[in-house]
Amino acid sequence: IKGLSKESQRSNAWQSVGRMLKEIGYDDKYQDRDSFITALEKGRVHAKSSSPSSSTPHSSKASPLASKTPPPSTSPTAPTPSSTTPTTTPSPGHVFIANNSVCDVYVDAFLVPCEIGRSRSGRVPAGTIHTQWRRRLRNEDNTLYKEIMKSDSRADLVWPNASELMCFFKHWPFGRFKDNPIEAIPMPVLGEVGYSNYQLTRDEHVDALRQTVAHFIDLTLEMLRDRKVKPLARRMKYLFALPAVGTGYGNAGDVTGEVLRMLLELCSERVRTNDDLDVVIVTADSATFTHAQSLRRKMMRADASALLWPAFRVLSLQRVKEAKELAILAAREELSFFIGAGVSIGAGGFSWLGLLWKIEEDFRVPKLQEKWRGRKDSGLRIADDLKKLCDSKKDKNGEMMSLKARIAKYTDRPFPSLLMVLLASIPVKGVITQNYDRHAELALDHVNIRQKEGMLSVIPYHPVKGARTWLLKMHGCVSAIEDIVITSRDFKTFEHSRLKALGGLVQAELMTSHMLFVGFSMTDPNYLRIIQEVRNALQPRGGGGGGGRWQDERDARKKEEESKRGGWVIRRSVIFAAVLTAVAAFILRDIKKKDKLCN
Repeated sequence: IKGLSKESQRSNAWQSVGRMLKEIGYDDKYQDRDSFITALEKGRVHAKSSSPSSSTPHSSKASPLASKTPPPSTSPTAPTPSSTTPTTTPSPGHVFIANNSVCDVYVDAFLVPCEIGRSRSGRVPAGTIHTQWRRRLRNEDNTLYKEIMKSDSRADLVWPNASELMCFFKHWPFGRFKDNPIEAIPMPVLGEVGYSNYQLTRDEHVDALRQTVAHFIDLTLEMLRDRKVKPLARRMKYLFALPAVGTGYGNAGDVTGEVLRMLLELCSERVRTNDDLDVVIVTADSATFTHAQSLRRKMMRADASALLWPAFRVLSLQRVKEAKELAILAAREELSFFIGAGVSIGAGGFSWLGLLWKIEEDFRVPKLQEKWRGRKDSGLRIADDLKKLCDSKKDKNGEMMSLKARIAKYTDRPFPSLLMVLLASIPVKGVITQNYDRHAELALDHVNIRQKEGMLSVIPYHPVKGARTWLLKMHGCVSAIEDIVITSRDFKTFEHSRLKALGGLVQAELMTSHMLFVGFSMTDPNYLRIIQEVRNALQPRGGGGGGGRWQDERDARKKEEESKRGGWVIRRSVIFAAVLTAVAAFILRDIKKKDKLCN
């Protein structure tokens, strides 16, 4: 405890520390941090099952950035998940691993590796990711770029607490983003990785990178807390992203394995001691991604006390089993995704009804959701009323804009959610979505961004033959608002439009692959029609018996034994981000040999 940095010793971290102590067998009578530290200094803290001389924890007086070694494992076997859902407790933090672009994920802050110390000319520190981020911001929102980069030099930066390893942007618009959260974007934090000219040994190089990452997490977290900045996208925790620091142009590519292990150990320690933090390690190629997954699995197996990875313990045995099954299907390219609006909520998006309510707030009218509350078709009726309202009346700001244009305004967000990025990291051939935003294509297009392998086919707007992955957009896109399907009239015309043929692709996927539904409510009328047609096609003549039987989720339990005896079952699977993380963790065993990295 004494070795933790001051920000990690705050009261909000004490609950996590207290739970950790109980899990490894220490006395739970110390109810606050101060009494525990006092007892620790006097040697009065002992494990329940051991003698005082052998159980007193080591109270290191090393630097706050020094490594914290977890208690030694007593068994080489991995922790066994609980068979039932645990009781409600503060959610443990987690270290995610994804294959994507670190500056293209909707997070609160991300680390930008730069050569800070060598930039003595007054220019902004250089770096590949930094250049990519600046170019993108300048092209998409030049006004915001000029607000942040007023002089386009080092004068726009500020070094917190005299740190020489990282710096913030001095003019970051916290106030503007607080007043209008829908405009908020991830905050870049520049970190030093230019150690190639210091003639460091391998261990010294990794330790130097560790100092940079530790400064980034600790000081950024302290700054956000002090400013009382709320996590983006209505999350309960801050989400930080960092790349495999230094392994690109930082000349640490020859120690990639050591860097990944350092990141996993350091980040797991930080999320364990801060109840308001999650971290995602974003790799730029499949080899590094696979290597990181392999290291995490080995660390999980060696961590019998499960202190490093507490989030995995929230998974029941059934969820772990499902995750393994999905991993095997993905490795065999037999898995496809159906992406719903729930996946975009983590990027500041809205559910279908939530989007309509947001548009309704633009007008000073009685609440339409109260008018149609309780009706099965309330969403369509609200959309119909909103269309009439948008076509006939100006909003409270005096703007006249169509319903579909307003939908594009609120859904055209340039950063995919963590959940979408995790899904894109799983190798699948086909993805189907009814969302209007571009999150799916952005996340899929940034997989293996360093290698730039393959192409993405977006149907029907940008079809590419022989593409690595295809994405089907059934209900239109913000880039083609005339195709957006939202009102009851749109759903009716969909049946007779060119887009109806797209339903055949959905039916084929339902019949030939295992479809995983994520963030989808299963109430869309077009989807229900497609499902009914598939159900009818799979129903054998005579209305009963034999194989080829379609099963609804509500009938799955009753017919489980029949499916094991050879019935053809198309199951609906709905899982959360924790299970998706487990999918990524277990996918290593069956992934293709070309994606493995020799250490």
